[in-house]
Amino acid sequence: MSHTHHLTRPDGARIAYSVTGATHATPLVLSNSLATDARMWEKVLPELTPSFRVITYDNRGYGASTCQSAQISLSDLADDLTAVMDAAQVSKAVVVGVSLGGMTGMNLALNHPERLLGLMACNCRARINAEGIAGWDQRIQLFS
Repeated sequence: MSHTHHLTRPDGARIAYSVTGATHATPLVLSNSLATDARMWEKVLPELTPSFRVITYDNRGYGASTCQSAQISLSDLADDLTAVMDAAQVSKAVVVGVSLGGMTGMNLALNHPERLLGLMACNCRARINAEGIAGWDQRIQLFS
């Protein structure tokens, strides 16, 4: 069973995260999609925890995490991911991300490749055109 921890970012945002699995196993960070929280991983955790030290977290503004600013960049989310890894005392990890989580992992790979053992970025884009931005804006309005 995991216990939820919190860390506070420099801008005041509080990020909730959990660590499960064997302490000395390969670290695996699961980064979720827009409009979800770490609960999206609950069904796969029993399959992963025997082999990995699994770290899940809620993005700013979702689940048990808070957001202090309306202007958050992908770099901010990647910095949050790095802060979660630091709080969990993990210098390198395999990062698995879906949608926004995959984009967060790609940003981490570009700016801090030394923190990755591997990256699986699923159902995401490396770049977003104007049409993609309009789609994101529509989804943001639904959850605001």
